[in-house]
Amino acid sequence: LNAIVDLQRQQLHPAGCPIASLAGQLADHDEQARLILADGMDRWEEGLRTGLEAMAARGELKPDASPALLATQTLTILQGGLVLTKVRGDVAQMRLAADTVLTLINEALA
Repeated sequence: LNAIVDLQRQQLHPAGCPIASLAGQLADHDEQARLILADGMDRWEEGLRTGLEAMAARGELKPDASPALLATQTLTILQGGLVLTKVRGDVAQMRLAADTVLTLINEALA
């Protein structure tokens, strides 16, 4: 999470999410582009889910915690942080999103 915040901080103008930027421009007009962009989001979410599933397998998450739901929530929060960082030009928005994800995951810890 720190890496995504640092990446935004290093930009002269915070870049937001390239996938979301393209989605806003293409998704309504180009179905193939929409599918490619959805695949990019799916791969990001899959990586998050895989990590959370590994944590669950090691007993690090509460038994009722859903790695799939946590992954979707994490992606949603991070995307919101990226959008707000872009439109507000304020990396603090991304830091807030990252901290919110950490709180969410900490609440799911066993």
